[in-house]
Amino acid sequence: MLGYLAIQRFDLAEQITNQMKAIDEDNCLTTLAIVWLKIYKAPSQGTLEGLITSLNELGEKNGYSTKTYNLLGMCLLAKGEHEKAVKIF
Repeated sequence: MLGYLAIQRFDLAEQITNQMKAIDEDNCLTTLAIVWLKIYKAPSQGTLEGLITSLNELGEKNGYSTKTYNLLGMCLLAKGEHEKAVKIF
């Protein structure tokens, strides 16, 4: 899926995430794939709030990893919350 994002084929990446959701919507990999897709598709402020919430839920449920911290920091940077992002990084 990240390969499709790298070549800006959001339609194909979205197909993959939809297939992942159909198999297991609560899987941590599905959540990470959805977050990556929404970040690449130039999210709005409302979308960023949802992504931050999803990442925090994922971290609380499965433990925070470097990947979740990086994604959370990226969302905070895109939202303009630089001080919080710096603390996470």
